[in-house]
Amino acid sequence: MSNVINIIILFSSSEDEDKIIHELSQFEYKKDFFFNVKSIKDKNLPKNWHGGSKGFEASVLIGAYNYLSISDLINYMINIKWEYIEDVQLLYKEEGDFVFKLANLKEPE
Repeated sequence: MSNVINIIILFSSSEDEDKIIHELSQFEYKKDFFFNVKSIKDKNLPKNWHGGSKGFEASVLIGAYNYLSISDLINYMINIKWEYIEDVQLLYKEEGDFVFKLANLKEPE
């Protein structure tokens, strides 16, 4: 059996994306399973694979995980040192859901 969760993490392009990916990779979401997330700007992806006529200007990370606790991930992400935590959004779709849910790490003031 599985319980697959698809995630999309959006954040300010002012953040150091490599640093954020490294910080997230330290999250052990299941015993011996560390969070491996990819940027849509990953150098291993073909150039402009995403469609459109321009390069993507946003910071977007994606991944799919089995038995990931969204609440544990959010709690971990809140403790990362973000420059603009109010710009961080997590979109996630749990197995069996038809639409993504949105979680903001910090509501704008």
